[in-house]
Order: sequence, then structure tokens, then C-alpha cells
Amino acid sequence: SIVMAKDHLYQLVEKHNLCPKYTGLERTKDACYLGDSCTFCVGSESLSQYNERVENTVNHDENKVTGVLVGRGRSLEEQSVIYIENGDYKGFGYFNSSHQPSFDELVDLIQPYKNNNDVKRILNGFFGKPLPKQYTFIKTSEIKGTSTASQ
Repeated sequence: SIVMAKDHLYQLVEKHNLCPKYTGLERTKDACYLGDSCTFCVGSESLSQYNERVENTVNHDENKVTGVLVGRGRSLEEQSVIYIENGDYKGFGYFNSSHQPSFDELVDLIQPYKNNNDVKRILNGFFGKPLPKQYTFIKTSEIKGTSTASQ
């Protein structure tokens, strides 16, 4: 929807210090509402530099990571695991906290669920901030052949 698209643009503007005026979120003849903190509006960044930065933001591979998010489970005896493959949510599962499963074992525990825009928005919001202490995100490259439940 338009509201969700604008919300996403505002998140990108905030996260990557982009100009809201030149993303189409603000209509003004003067500088955008960010004032002196907007490098493009104050002239310390050229149009080509700004456009390159926008391209890097749009093509950023930060969200294309593959790994697992390990956190608290439904009880003290278990932990939860969320599987993300190439930035897409694949599903979640639970495992016994006393067992240290391998990556392949964790993937086998995953109950598959469809990825959708709501899930993407939740995960982007979750990963857009420092993770709470009770969660650990482990990239696939970090867990091949090692214990995934260690934090």
C-alpha cells in the first residue's frame, strides 16, 4: 500500500541518512526538514555522490544474509530458532536448550512458513536495531561445523 511504501521510505531515509525531499516524501522549495544534517541539501554532497549513495542503499546486501536467529523458547528448557535464507524468512522452530544442534539439525527443526511483506517489515525492524541480549544471529558461514546454540 502507499502507506507501507512511505513508511519503508522513511525507514530508509532515517537509517541511511537520505534526503526526504529527494525521495519524494517532502515537498518544499527550501532544504528538507533534516536541516544541516542533510549533506545533500547543505551542498556538501554532489548529485552524483548522493545518487551513488542511494544506489548503494537500494542494492545493499545486508538483508540477503543466510543464518539463524536463536532466542528464548516457550519455556526455560527450550530455545527458539528462526531461519533466514538470502534475506527471506523461511520459518521457525524450537529445540531443547541442553542440546547443541548443528546447523543442519536446526534447519531440520524449522517449521516452514511463507515469507510476506509483514514478516519482512518485522524482521527489518528487528535487525535495524541492536539485537536484545537474549537473541543471537549467527550467519551460515559462522555455524558450518560449529555449535549453533552457543551464545
